Amino acid sequence: MEDNKFKSDVVCLCEDCKARIGVAEVAKDCEPPLKKPRNETNTCCQACFGLSSKLQELSAQVEAAYASSGFQEVSTFVLCISIRSSALIVYQQALWYHYQNEDDYQLLNSSPPGIASLKNFIKLRLGQQLEQRLHLKCCAESPFEMTIVIDTAAPSEVNALLKRLHDKQQTDMKMQSKKKKKKGASYQLSLQQISNLLSTASAADFEQSGLCCPPIITSYDAKVMFYHQPLYVGGRYNKYSRELSQTPWIVDGVKKTEHSVQELIVPVLQQRFTCKEIKFSSSGREDSDVRMLGNGRPFLLEIVETKNGSAGFTSDKLAEVQQTINQNSFNLINVRSLQLVDKEKTMAIKHGEESKKKLYSALVATEQPIIPNQLCCLNDLKDLVLSQKTPVRVLHRRSLLTRQKTVHSMKTQYINERHFLLHLCTSAGTYVKEFVHGDFGRTVPNLCSILGQQVKIINLDVEEVEMDWP
Repeated sequence: MEDNKFKSDVVCLCEDCKARIGVAEVAKDCEPPLKKPRNETNTCCQACFGLSSKLQELSAQVEAAYASSGFQEVSTFVLCISIRSSALIVYQQALWYHYQNEDDYQLLNSSPPGIASLKNFIKLRLGQQLEQRLHLKCCAESPFEMTIVIDTAAPSEVNALLKRLHDKQQTDMKMQSKKKKKKGASYQLSLQQISNLLSTASAADFEQSGLCCPPIITSYDAKVMFYHQPLYVGGRYNKYSRELSQTPWIVDGVKKTEHSVQELIVPVLQQRFTCKEIKFSSSGREDSDVRMLGNGRPFLLEIVETKNGSAGFTSDKLAEVQQTINQNSFNLINVRSLQLVDKEKTMAIKHGEESKKKLYSALVATEQPIIPNQLCCLNDLKDLVLSQKTPVRVLHRRSLLTRQKTVHSMKTQYINERHFLLHLCTSAGTYVKEFVHGDFGRTVPNLCSILGQQVKIINLDVEEVEMDWP
């Protein structure tokens, strides 16, 4: 009976992969670890396809790709290694079985190394070389990601093994497919599925598939990709016009206002910083005919796929951007406190939209004459709970719901027998206009029902949005 083929064939294994797999010599006078390969002109490692000896070439490829990528003002990076080659995964285990049966060697590891050990090895060595070439620091966490995808075609022996294991698994689970695959067809399996299949494999499976000693592969494809996570810029804006929407207001293809707050802010940053897009959001919104006064409304800009690292968003540069916005805004808006904010802090924008208090002032007109004493009842009301159905004016874009909102306090300022100024502190999301005129009875109670006469709102201003931002 012949000896196991894993014992008779020779392999080509570099010193780095020897250490990864855990191969050690038994005695000093045994054959050197890197044996003479079957092809004397080829000394490519069968465990890493020569990656270990070609990391300088790979780092040069990454350096060239980075130089032409357009990224700037980046100081750190995360290195991600993606190995999509089924051959590389299979070879790790095949070689482990090979040395398990070698008399001159012993295995220090009790199980095959897996692809993770190769990825971690490449990441460590390549990261050190890239730090020197790019003058950037390789970190465990960074908004700038370098991804290297390594792939190579799988030889027929690998496909044969995967087919064998796949069929065996299907048979064991009594889920054999009715349609048989053509002979020699390659199974399209994910790397996780391949790893799961290999966990059930034995040395006999590798031998029967012709992987006693894996065929030498001398080439691979390496694709380099760069990605910068979104950066976030926060600030506050004042709006002084009653003919300015917060975002572009378009109805049936017709723009209803010439400008918007978003259109006065975003293009300035797009001119200064290179990115795919900038997303604008804020803590609530005011109608186009409502001014935003006081210390302004909190807003957030998400800089998507920027080519500028966080080092480019310095306080001085953002101060210049802020000044440019204010100078070119036609006195319609004013931006303040523009600064870079952490991603964790951005949730405060959404939370503030739903939970914070807001202060308003409204100029109210009455149908019948009033005297100052008639307004005292409003000053005495505290934490008035409102039941508000979705206003008629926004039913086309918001679902029909009944919302419970609170008017925490009111203070009136008598102007004349037909007009008074109303200051309100309300919960976020309160429809103040509808609280004043009642919206055909859809908001109860309302100012009309409290005063016992019809009233209407002339002007409305947001005085303050209570929120620690940015």
